[in-house]
Amino acid sequence: YDFEMEKLWSCGLTDSVSFVSDIELHTKFSSHQTVPSCVTAIRLADSLSEQNRYLEAIQHYQMAIRQMKSAHNPTARDGGGQTEEERMKDNDIRLRLATCQYKMKHYKSAIETLEEIFKHPKGNCPVKATALCAALHHRFGRNRIAAKYYKDVVRQCPLAVEAINGLLQIGVKSSEILSLIPPDILTKHSWLSVWVEATEQMELCQFKGAVTLLQSLPEKSIESPELIAQLGHSQWMAGQLDDAGRSFHKVISLLAGYTPHTCTLDKQTQTR
Repeated sequence: YDFEMEKLWSCGLTDSVSFVSDIELHTKFSSHQTVPSCVTAIRLADSLSEQNRYLEAIQHYQMAIRQMKSAHNPTARDGGGQTEEERMKDNDIRLRLATCQYKMKHYKSAIETLEEIFKHPKGNCPVKATALCAALHHRFGRNRIAAKYYKDVVRQCPLAVEAINGLLQIGVKSSEILSLIPPDILTKHSWLSVWVEATEQMELCQFKGAVTLLQSLPEKSIESPELIAQLGHSQWMAGQLDDAGRSFHKVISLLAGYTPHTCTLDKQTQTR
């Protein structure tokens, strides 16, 4: 049965996973039938999450965690009744649960779910869990805790711009952030240090400084729509309206069409 569910999931047939899993989970099995394992609950939850049915997904992830907990080996030496492999699997399901809770704005529940992961560091906590935990604490204004988690993300993934942005937003200096990034990464990605410093200037409302920094990048880097959009925003806020308009239109031309982001930028330029 697990094989059949995994095959449906691997084929991308999420509607079929939802339909079959729901029936199997809510059918009373006779003594000669096999009761579906937690794989069924997990795949049903995954498919519900894919369909943005997060509340239902939460219920089935919780069901899967209960099933996994009851099946743990009580003789495991780690003190929690789990082998390392079991804990890694448990952490993965808890992360999916926390993600659904976050999307449902059940922020306190999401934090509680993630804290279960961080209780056991041997379980190889996923970077995504660390990033989500940072974002949650940031949302609640727990900046010191958020900074700790954001820094862990940057140490493991130096190009994690979400974490870098989070650190800048809570007031961590660009020099401290750059010290977390290995020198070879900064050398390989020459735009990174300039971008971090420019973004810091924007957070401090020093938009002219941000413009100067972004314009100091090599010409090839400034062909990036992301960087040009940031340059345009800085120019706009610095009162350099004509330059901002040119930057926004350059973004549009580079993307060879309108996206919701560039369309909004273009409308702002025309309105002003």
